[in-house]
Amino acid sequence: MRKNSGQPLDASEKQKSDISETIHINPPQIAGYKTTAVDAEVRGDGAVSKTLTASALDEYVSGGGYVWLPRYIKALPFYVDDLSRDFGDDIYERMMLDAKVAAVVSVRKAAVLSQGVQINAATDIEETGANGKPKPASSPLAKEIADFCDWNLRNLRGRDFLAVMFEMLDAITLGHKIAEKVYEIQPSGKHAGKLRLKAIKVKPRRSTSFCVDVYMNVLGIIGLIPGQGAPVIVESIIGEPGQIPNILPREKFAVFSHRMKDADPRGTSDLRWIYEPWWFKRQCWGAYLSYLTVFGGGILVGTTAEDAQDTAIKDEYGNPTGAVVNPEQAMLQTLIEIKAGGAAAFPFGAKVEQLLHASDNSPYVGAIDLCDRQIAAGVLLQTLATEEGEHQTRAASGSHQDILGLLVRMDKNEAESFIRNEILYHLVSHNYGEEAADELTPTVNLGEVADHDIAAMITALGSAYASGYLHWSQLQGTDEMAGLPERNMQAVMQEQEEAKALAAQAAESPPATKQKDTTTDE
Repeated sequence: MRKNSGQPLDASEKQKSDISETIHINPPQIAGYKTTAVDAEVRGDGAVSKTLTASALDEYVSGGGYVWLPRYIKALPFYVDDLSRDFGDDIYERMMLDAKVAAVVSVRKAAVLSQGVQINAATDIEETGANGKPKPASSPLAKEIADFCDWNLRNLRGRDFLAVMFEMLDAITLGHKIAEKVYEIQPSGKHAGKLRLKAIKVKPRRSTSFCVDVYMNVLGIIGLIPGQGAPVIVESIIGEPGQIPNILPREKFAVFSHRMKDADPRGTSDLRWIYEPWWFKRQCWGAYLSYLTVFGGGILVGTTAEDAQDTAIKDEYGNPTGAVVNPEQAMLQTLIEIKAGGAAAFPFGAKVEQLLHASDNSPYVGAIDLCDRQIAAGVLLQTLATEEGEHQTRAASGSHQDILGLLVRMDKNEAESFIRNEILYHLVSHNYGEEAADELTPTVNLGEVADHDIAAMITALGSAYASGYLHWSQLQGTDEMAGLPERNMQAVMQEQEEAKALAAQAAESPPATKQKDTTTDE
């Protein structure tokens, strides 16, 4: 279906709209474009054979919502899925109060950022390598841009960039996280006159909402601006965006959307998978508390004296009410008060005993442990790499470590893309122009995920080199694989030359002859 622009059609557009039996928009001449004929027999009775074409530059299919309206702008709600819609949009923040949930999420975030942030210059030229072949290289401008971006991220005002990123990774649990970028003109120094990032301020979840069009393209961010009194509009159609004073440009913000679904900028929460074990664990705690209350300190059993008499009931002032209770009821009430922390005295002949119950809390402990393992498996995709395992082989632990490594790599890629596209791109664009930003925005590296068995890898690489399978020119690559500092290849080449010279010298010099010992013992 063709998009309706809402504007009157000119003559050429009207001619196109009058073409019956054909939905046609002039496509650009690009590779891969073709016109497809639709057979009426395939479409069923009454269908008319026609030629369907579409422009590669336009978007047609709705991103969901009010499909009967051709064009509209709406504000997305705070909730991100069915769970946060039905049980409150803060459900995932409440789940993070659980010790196990907070622990496994923190482990995952720390694994992403543990090696720090490295800014690498874009490779926009080629130069001749040591082997005489061309290799990618960075131009002086690309290096200058990378140096400026690296300096800026290391010199934010007030808060370290890694601390900002640690909070932005809450998108893993909340679906998305939004931060406002605050700039200033650098007054002095090497980068004087440039527009630098002064701070990246992470905002509360309810202080912003997404303003999108019918195709789920983010047009702006609706923010809670002090002094304006304009609320953060959510879950509503916006008729006149110009009349809403707190819609801000999308580029003013850094938006970390975690694993978007159907192009929804609100992202998805990885805690959605563990709601059931989290809820069940909460129910187990209440039942476990009741169990400990009853059986943790034993049960008091009382026996009244043989000549015990009925007891008159008194009001709060000590005056008899005229009612009486039998000795058993009176003693039961006293034992209840003792259990609550009170004290009591009984007449001669009465007995009180404590029956200690053989405590077996394994069903509750086992249930809570099962929930914790389900939570760890849901967030980290495995358990043995981070949990205690019983009767598990070393190979099984290694497999779980590999699975965790895959997840961390995905998270690193997502975080690297966020830093480059949401932060560095606009920083470069403001200072060097959009063309430079498109070509020379630096790449981001959060480090490689180390192999879980480094010793075995180093042994294998050593054997391959000793056998001659690896050439000395490949040593730099093997260092990177093993996570070792890159060796100095000039020193390696010098050692190779010295070894060859010593070998040649030894081959030219004749071996020294051993002289016969002519001395005799006296």
